[in-house]
Amino acid sequence: MKIPSAIALVVSLAAPLAGASPQGSMPGPPSGDRAATPRRTVAVFLGPQGGFGDVRTYDEASGVELAAPPELENLALLDLDFVGRSDLDSLLEDRAQRRPLATGARLVLPRGAGSIYHFERALPGGARSFGFLWVRSAGDVVVVGERPGSGAVGTDDPWLPRLGIGPEGRGFLAATRASAGGDLFVFELHSGIERNLTAQLAPRSFSVAGLWLHATWGLAASDEGVLRFGRQASAARPVDFGSPAPAHFSAQVAVSKNRAFAVTTAGSSPADLHVYVLGASGPAQRVSAAEAPVTPAGYLPEHPLGPYLAVAGDGSCAAWRADLGAREVFLARVQAQPTEVQITGGAFFDDTMNEVGLLGFYDPARLHATVGERDTTDPLDFLENTDVYEVTLDATDTPSFANLTRTSGDAQAPFLVTGTIEPKAMRWVPGAERVLVHDGSAERVLSIDPTQPGPARVLIGQVKDVDWVEQVEDELLLSVRRDFGSRPREVHRLSASLDAPSSFLTGGPDDTTQFLLPTPSDDGWLSFVRRDPGAADRLQRFFGGSLDTLPPMGGTLIPPMGSAPGGATLLNLQAGAGAGAALQWTLAGPTRRLRTPAGIPVQVLPAR
Repeated sequence: MKIPSAIALVVSLAAPLAGASPQGSMPGPPSGDRAATPRRTVAVFLGPQGGFGDVRTYDEASGVELAAPPELENLALLDLDFVGRSDLDSLLEDRAQRRPLATGARLVLPRGAGSIYHFERALPGGARSFGFLWVRSAGDVVVVGERPGSGAVGTDDPWLPRLGIGPEGRGFLAATRASAGGDLFVFELHSGIERNLTAQLAPRSFSVAGLWLHATWGLAASDEGVLRFGRQASAARPVDFGSPAPAHFSAQVAVSKNRAFAVTTAGSSPADLHVYVLGASGPAQRVSAAEAPVTPAGYLPEHPLGPYLAVAGDGSCAAWRADLGAREVFLARVQAQPTEVQITGGAFFDDTMNEVGLLGFYDPARLHATVGERDTTDPLDFLENTDVYEVTLDATDTPSFANLTRTSGDAQAPFLVTGTIEPKAMRWVPGAERVLVHDGSAERVLSIDPTQPGPARVLIGQVKDVDWVEQVEDELLLSVRRDFGSRPREVHRLSASLDAPSSFLTGGPDDTTQFLLPTPSDDGWLSFVRRDPGAADRLQRFFGGSLDTLPPMGGTLIPPMGSAPGGATLLNLQAGAGAGAALQWTLAGPTRRLRTPAGIPVQVLPAR
């Protein structure tokens, strides 16, 4: 049964509330830049953490309240994630960012387009409605896609908990659960258009691993198959997988780095899958020669070392991981007669190297894979004893190999000795076109240059853990726990070119000092919280090569943190049970308090 499109409230809090917007539309085109909106605002949630409250907006300059519309009363903020999240791609500018709330998380859209929050609303009689808040770059709020709760008493969330986020930040893809109608919606934020792409189709069981949005097209995978659509289309259409169609669809999808192509799996059963490549048009093309137990696409939060499914940016090749007792990697070119190559087979790798992670194509059809052994003592099956390899296929499907890190000493196949790297964290660094790696075995942070095979450059030594990595213009900041003395936590600076060792920025005496809630700004600064045991939290901000620190403010700084439209750092101070304050720290130095009601817990809702 199709769910009604009632309660599709769309309200801009920066403008007077003259009545509900027409169904299926949003207010006039919002601005992506600050100058186009005359009043800069800050949205604030007033209510307990994890409980119900109201959203109000405040003037950034004066701190006075601007609006308290009834349309944003009785809301609770929920958790939210996006499809295709991986640590490896987290620094790329066309990727969304998942940032913590006091409970749950928000999604920061690419290219400064604002943030998406998920909410539920308490309705009279005990029912609920569910939707999304879009906090635009100017700080005002738009309600998007609000729907009645599903289930017997109307209290179940109809929306899947992960969205497909477009690379330009101008829209997102969302699906309802099969029990709530099984529909697919695209929300074009900057044009104000909402479309149900499956209104004429039977309900589908969409996957939390299958919603992808490109600048010009998108797709959604479900138990029933894969749907595809143009960004301007009114309906999604099933992708042709040939005849007879596969009996089982995994609903697992990965896309190329440029999102021009996608790869998915389908076959006769969950353990017998083929691999298919598809683009913006035309049928899916099978690239695997035989069915196999292909593992999932491999994204967060379930798979910290994925992805395990990959397609080249020109659509010419695909790679996948199959669990054949040992986990093996296969590589194939897209061609009329599918021919696959087991690149981790005995002709190329010693049989002790039986685990793989982090599959990705670069430039555009060079496959990079981390190959080694499974760390069976780790509950997340992290890898150990690895090197990073590059593999290409020629026109005769003969593979060529390069060992990019060479910790094993083997430069060319066959690789008979395991590497030594234990990859605990990996980040692709744009601009440098290099990979930042935390090697947990040798306890060091490395730089891997795919164009220069050989020993990786050591950037920081004696590193037990890497807590976070953020990019600020042409620098990276890392919070690390060292492996000497009392194992102090420190923040280090690195050139984003990854061509020189790090420099120390700040640190604590031991590992009880923490650096939390790193929050980058479009204006080139990064704020984070310094928490020392027995002391009030302090906010620190890195800007222009220097570090500023606010004096202790007599409380605990809680998420979310972000930046105001005018560039100030937005933060929440919890000074006691049931109390709170929303603060701004400007680049000029003074701290301003938004004039929120006294004695009520608060959370700022940043756009950035």
